[in-house]
Amino acid sequence: MDQQKFVKKEELEDEDFLLFNSNKTPSGETSQSVTHISPVDQQDEELLKPVKEEEDEEPEEDEYPGGETSSSVRRVIITDEHKQPVIKDEEPEDDNYLYCEDCRSFFISECEVHGPALFIHDTLVPMGVNDRARQTLPPGLEIRKSGIPNAGLGVFNKGETVPADAHFGPYQGDLVAREEAMNSVYSWVIYKRQGEEYIDAKKETHANWMRYVNCARSGEEKNLIVFQYQGGILYRSCKPIKPGQELLVWCEEEYTKHLSLTFDYLWNKKSTNGDHFIFTA
Repeated sequence: MDQQKFVKKEELEDEDFLLFNSNKTPSGETSQSVTHISPVDQQDEELLKPVKEEEDEEPEEDEYPGGETSSSVRRVIITDEHKQPVIKDEEPEDDNYLYCEDCRSFFISECEVHGPALFIHDTLVPMGVNDRARQTLPPGLEIRKSGIPNAGLGVFNKGETVPADAHFGPYQGDLVAREEAMNSVYSWVIYKRQGEEYIDAKKETHANWMRYVNCARSGEEKNLIVFQYQGGILYRSCKPIKPGQELLVWCEEEYTKHLSLTFDYLWNKKSTNGDHFIFTA
């Protein structure tokens, strides 16, 4: 049998790691507290100097769902009027957080107990290749007829057990208009401050294998959770997925809390058909 290739975040190549690379300092080291220097007047670049914080001042922490905390992001702004740095604390974006099933807590970059997040990345295939979506399957997964009646194809684990907290993605496809997304069972919604975006994996030449993953028929049946991370859609295993088991995705409130009724319509379209939950491939 094929052996699954589990890749931790720091092992990814630069081109594969673009989505997960927002927490690096200028020296290349990972940090949970990043200082950005934003001069108001570019002509005063010579005024930008390192800002030394008081030694007895403890860094503040931001709370996240469930009372969990994470280091805040600090922004240093040089003003023309006083030529003095003004330090402001900024909350990280909601989709900068990952979740640890064991600790039941959110974190940025890595869990304090279990270390860096585990990512199982796609097999690299150029865009536009015929049957590209199927060819992007990670080692150890296969596509065959779903175990859900009338659901078409599905994705199964044929390798070693996939552990909980394994991350797949991002979901690949075309950014489309709302009307086109609402007519497709392959669409997910991406929340943006300026409005929603819609990614659709209907075209196999522009999609990856995640288009074939079916929705679970209940919360108890799920073994994957869909969520948004740094502007993309990822799936996280919420329990171990044993050899022979089908991958079945479910959504939870943390992903949907900012989304409009468009998502409700899309979820019902892709996950239900009368009395049956389906995601037709």
